[in-house]
Amino acid sequence: MKHRHPWLIPVWTVLTASIYWFYWHWRVNRELRDEFAMPVGPFLSLLAVTVGWGLVFPPFLAWWRLLGRIEEAQRRRGIENRIVKPVGFLLFLTLLLGPVYAQAELNRVR
Repeated sequence: MKHRHPWLIPVWTVLTASIYWFYWHWRVNRELRDEFAMPVGPFLSLLAVTVGWGLVFPPFLAWWRLLGRIEEAQRRRGIENRIVKPVGFLLFLTLLLGPVYAQAELNRVR
């Protein structure tokens, strides 16, 4: 797992007109799949948060599942105070603070 500075995610997202946000989402899912052998398709998750907006529901499900994967990774590493999925989900609705919280929790897995 790569260590990333959580507060740089919103900065890069704004500077790249949201392209980094999508790259971050894909990359985190891929790292979780590779490191923990989780059954996740990073490309399908990326499709859910991009094209899925047409159906409204898929992005929310993709975010919820990503938070669940981070929680599972924390459980496997033996971390006691795990991610709080409802808080993370509400922060994802802002599109900038959700990844900050998720990356900070993911950095604890490393």
